[in-house]
Parts: sequence; C-alpha cells; structure tokens
Amino acid sequence: MKRQFISFVKQVASPLLEATGLLDRQISALVDQPGRLLVVMYHRVIADPALDPFALGMCVRQEHFDEQIDYLQARFNVLPLSEAVRRSMAGETLPPASVAITFDDGYLDNLEVAAPMLLQRGLPATFFVATGGLSDGRALWWDRAIAALADSRADEVALPMLGFEAPLSLQAGQKSYTVAAVLNALWAVPPAELDAIVDAVVEALTPGETYRCASTARAPRMTTRQVARLRQMGFEIGAHTERHVDMRHLNPAERRPELILPREQLETIVNAPVNGFAYPSGFHDENLQALVEQAGFDYAVSTDRGLNSGQLRRFALYRVGMPDTPLADFKRALCSVPLVEAGAV
Repeated sequence: MKRQFISFVKQVASPLLEATGLLDRQISALVDQPGRLLVVMYHRVIADPALDPFALGMCVRQEHFDEQIDYLQARFNVLPLSEAVRRSMAGETLPPASVAITFDDGYLDNLEVAAPMLLQRGLPATFFVATGGLSDGRALWWDRAIAALADSRADEVALPMLGFEAPLSLQAGQKSYTVAAVLNALWAVPPAELDAIVDAVVEALTPGETYRCASTARAPRMTTRQVARLRQMGFEIGAHTERHVDMRHLNPAERRPELILPREQLETIVNAPVNGFAYPSGFHDENLQALVEQAGFDYAVSTDRGLNSGQLRRFALYRVGMPDTPLADFKRALCSVPLVEAGAV
C-alpha cells in the first residue's frame, strides 16, 4: 500500500502540482534568501535499473540525474562544498539559492557516468570515498549482502548470527522486507565482527558459491587510480572512513584510525588536501563531531535532512538525499526540505 501511494505521488500528484507552478513558488520561498545552503546527496548514477535490484534509494537513473542537474544548474548557484564552508568560516553570506552536490562511497559510476555529465556542464561536486577495498576491488559489505539476497534461489533463510530466531522469507512478496531487516541488523554488528558475519550471511544465502564477482559486477567501486582520475578532472575528494561502519559503536582508540588513516591514504592517492568528511550512513554524535574537528577536517556532512541556514553546523552539515524520479517529483522533494535555523543541533 505504501509503495502504491508513493508511486501515485511520483507519477500523478507531482506532475499536477508542477503544472500549477506551486512547486516553483515553494522552492523560491525556501531557498531564495542569502545565507542558505542546500547540500544534495547522491550515491550512484546508473544506466541499467537491473543494477539496483531492490530500489533501496541509493541509485538514480541516468536520465533522471540528467534532468536534476540541469535544473540545479539553471535554478541554483552551484558551489563547491569546500568553498561554501570556507566562505561561511570567513564570515561571508552565501548567495541566494546556494547548492553543493555530493556523492558518497566511491562507486565506479561516479567516475564513468556522473562525472562526465557534471564536467560537461562545468558543475563542481564532492565525492566522499571509503578506502577499505580500494586496492583490491573488494565490494562494500552491504553490496555483498544485497547481491546474495538478490541471487539466492532459496525460499527462506535462517540467519541466527544476526539474531533472527525464525527463518526469513525470500518469497517475492516478502523479500524486500527481508532485505531491509538484514541490512538493519548488519549495521548493528560490532565492526570487528562485520566481515565475518557478512561472510556467514552470504554463505547462508548462497551455500557453496562465491559472490565476490556478483557483488562487484552490480556495484563496482573505483580503484585508487580512478579516484586519482576523478580528482584530476577537478572534483573534490573527501574521506568516508575505511570500513564504512557506524563509528558510534567504536571506542575512542578505534575511531581515530577511521579518520586519520583514510585521509592520509586519499591525500597520497590524489596528491591534494582532503578537508571534508562524511559520516557513514550519516551516523554521528557530538563526540564524533568533536573528534572530526580535532582530526583537522574543515567540515563533515551528515544525512540529517535540512536546509542549512546562517552559521553552518560545520561538523554535521545537513544534506538531502536525491530521489530516483523525474523533475516534477524532484521539485516536490525539494519543497519538503525543512529549514534549519542557525545554531540548531
């Protein structure tokens, strides 16, 4: 029922609202004042929907991305995120309708699909890259689980290692719920145990098979050389930890290596300073914000949804995830962004 309602909003309600001009008026009222910064967030831009088997919200189809960045270029002042932060730190007021474009994780399509489209338009963007697995092409842990869930031929699966007492259904009507439950459970696994638990989940779903190839084929990542190439194209590179885990679960001694080492690795790869940081899945707290500042970063981005206003919450900037939708529904999503007043936590 929820999916049907969302589909109705995207396909019917949003185009009707767009035709009235209401969405444009609401966007103007929201962004057309100095000192407000919208930070938009993408993960992947894909040409083939089959690369996103469960539509988990991390992928935007190429044709939708094309429309969206055309709109951002025409309607907003697109700034590099580091410049927006620098200007704010210097006491400058950002121009009306300021926006910064960001990507998380470091997928190959960022370089091969998104970057050329941005470059063609002269649009800046910041790419936050997780460093674990860059050297050997290892898939990110959730992509390994997603690939195994997509390709499993079982009707159900027992996953006691994740705390599920009863088997989970893999039937067509229930599989999306199982995917969400498994990924949520994996986020709660202690980081030191995560690789082993993911291995066990993959084995339970696809006994006797290996899903290194399947997971990397669906969600290929950039190599070190490709990250360097992205920087050579003029885009900013930011840090995104090594293991992409919830850093709130780490003790203080474990947190610093997730900040310092990936930054040093990336600076060596791109031969340039790395001044921005993105919290994995946006998970952060005040202690982490302080640690990021102590580590020497200029800013950090969260996934807390909001429009930054006035003095920036520099070590937990608000961002808005972009939907895989045509332009009318993209505008509707922008209209619903809450305005966060300066100093709000």
